[in-house]
Amino acid sequence: MSKEKFKTLILIILFLNSLVLIFVRFNFIEYFDFYGIRNGYSASVPIEIEDSIKPSQVIVRFGGNNLTKILSEKNTYYNQGKNIIKLGISGNGNLHTISQERYMQTKASKSIQFNFTSLDGKLLSRSFFLEKSIVDDLKGIKEILIPLVDENFIYIKTQTEHYRIPMPLPNKMDVVDNLSEADYLRYYSLDYIFDSTSHALVPVEFELSYKSYDTISSLGSGLGEDIARKIFKERYDFVNKTVEIDGSNIYTYNYGQELLKIRPTGYVEYLNESISAKESSVELSVVTAMEFLNSIGITLDQIIYEESEEITVKGRKGYKVMFSDVVDDLRVLSSSQRYDITVVIVGDKVYSFTGIRRSLLPYDFSTNVYIMGPLEVLNVQFNFLKERTNIENAIGLFNKIEEIELIYFMDQNYILIPSWRIKIEDRDYIFNSYTGEILNYGLG
Repeated sequence: MSKEKFKTLILIILFLNSLVLIFVRFNFIEYFDFYGIRNGYSASVPIEIEDSIKPSQVIVRFGGNNLTKILSEKNTYYNQGKNIIKLGISGNGNLHTISQERYMQTKASKSIQFNFTSLDGKLLSRSFFLEKSIVDDLKGIKEILIPLVDENFIYIKTQTEHYRIPMPLPNKMDVVDNLSEADYLRYYSLDYIFDSTSHALVPVEFELSYKSYDTISSLGSGLGEDIARKIFKERYDFVNKTVEIDGSNIYTYNYGQELLKIRPTGYVEYLNESISAKESSVELSVVTAMEFLNSIGITLDQIIYEESEEITVKGRKGYKVMFSDVVDDLRVLSSSQRYDITVVIVGDKVYSFTGIRRSLLPYDFSTNVYIMGPLEVLNVQFNFLKERTNIENAIGLFNKIEEIELIYFMDQNYILIPSWRIKIEDRDYIFNSYTGEILNYGLG
């Protein structure tokens, strides 16, 4: 190769490298699907895992007490944030433990925060299709914080620790920059408004309106029979089917070792007492649970992964994997059980499944109704909460509040009601956002 050609080749390489850095720096890379082409891609993980591993809440801060919660289009923010998170956890940097004080200082700057119920590091890695990452050993991830001004780090909060991960360049998210110029709903922390010790966030002056929804069973017109065929597969021809007085269909196989019950309300119970001899892991259990849900027609982009709990089933380790439905970008919690979809995995098999499958009425003529704010609800229910939490005044109550979230709550009549979930002393209290009425309490 001649000297001139060699110089030309070097210039081309330098130019391409500069283009890559520009794409990363200004987040142009978000427009490319690089999950399938980055090093470390795991072909063994179904692509659906990306759909339901997502934050339950997204908080954007512009510095100081200028902040907001994202109530709709959370995925737009997370999809852009994922590029930064994946770049950090898949790199060669180290995971550094930091103090809570340092973490809170970073929160005060311009940043975006993604909240999760409880997420293992390995599961976070697999949702990015990484075989391994520097967060694989973390348990109970609650928050991922991305500072967006003059910091080459991202931060992770677990149930017990706070961590910092170095980044090659300062973080930038165009979607946050665009929001700063829009008309967004301001939130404030309770410690800022009332000199409380709580950092829970509340909107003060706002006009929000949401619908309530009536629902019907999703399993009419033979769909329940379809679920039975999908679960039992080639065993279906040998299944014994009975119909109870209330209309419930019960399918049994192998003298009751495997049982499926589908009620007219859409409530589904499945049990397979044939225990797998293989070892369980949390990430494989979650993937197995997702594959099962997908196989029976539950669309994974319409649910959200909540958490997994290690359990023992007949002397063997298993995992209870829990999900919630999502309506209008809000989580759905239920009066019958905290999370409306639960799958128990032992080894590589589904041991049990419980879930209620209901759909919004196809012809909905209801309209949006303005809702009460959480402070107004707390004022209405102060005497009730005073008795339950043993406090003397409002500040005492605020000090005990850990979290406030707008959700949909499915009541005993299967109506979805926009509601405020207020976590007090590790217990969830659910309040009707139209009336302030208490719908449920003690969930936890």
